[in-house]
Amino acid sequence: MKLKDVHVGMYGAVMGLAGLGLTARAVASVWPGVLKAPAYFTEPWVLLGALALVVLIPLYLLKGLSSLKADFTSPMLMGFCGALPLGMALVAGGLAPYLDAVRSENPKGRLRFYPGSPLIALKLRRHDDRIALAELNGTDCAGLEAAVARARHVAVHRMDGYQALQAFLPPPERRGLVLVDSSFDRSGEFQRIVRALKDAYGRWPTGIFAVWYPLMEPAALRGFAREILKSGIRKVLRLEFSIHPAGWKLTLRGCGMLVVNPPWRFEAEARALLDWLWRALAVEGAGGVKVDWLAPER
Repeated sequence: MKLKDVHVGMYGAVMGLAGLGLTARAVASVWPGVLKAPAYFTEPWVLLGALALVVLIPLYLLKGLSSLKADFTSPMLMGFCGALPLGMALVAGGLAPYLDAVRSENPKGRLRFYPGSPLIALKLRRHDDRIALAELNGTDCAGLEAAVARARHVAVHRMDGYQALQAFLPPPERRGLVLVDSSFDRSGEFQRIVRALKDAYGRWPTGIFAVWYPLMEPAALRGFAREILKSGIRKVLRLEFSIHPAGWKLTLRGCGMLVVNPPWRFEAEARALLDWLWRALAVEGAGGVKVDWLAPER
């Protein structure tokens, strides 16, 4: 195939590939127990759609302005002119639940309010899920109570998050999610996280633990990784996302998350979403994405 043969209609391949995977993914959540779309079926189609988009965009732009104009004025191709933005939207379709949560806090369309992790959790939970929230700051705890006052099966506790891990684990449920979102406003936070996570994992080895952390000095991050490995905790997936170069110090250059016992197909979904977000947010191509197993399953 020659470069001149690449036309806007080929973005239909992006729609078809990504759309197939995302539709199957959605069906699995609509008909639980009836039709299940396994990760080895859904995720390859989404990733192929992303790959097709990455390959087609440079090829299309290399055609030159005259060829681009011909594509968008050709009666035969006009029907495909919306394929490019729609293809991009399909590749980013995995973000839909998160974006819906943000939109719900901004009903007039103007982006003014960010819901935060407690309200996002409320939007994503199932009708019979229960949530326990811990906040030590008195003012913030009162605001949190007001924000979730009408929600069922939600309890707000004014206490340190690390104390909450000891108080509430193990829960009656065999499976669930614990989000550890430390403020990192004091030294030694990585060490506290490792100790708390080791104890919590011992109390509830079947739970899912998601631990957020900022990307700090490389030496501190290497030390954190070593301590996690020494803790004996297994099946730890590491996700890191940055939009600035490694030496950036003016603002936060990026963040990471450790996920213990991640759900099935989470690795593939996280990799696709982080790659898409990096391309959308990176400053002049700086930073990058890392998705790897810090501690694999035994």
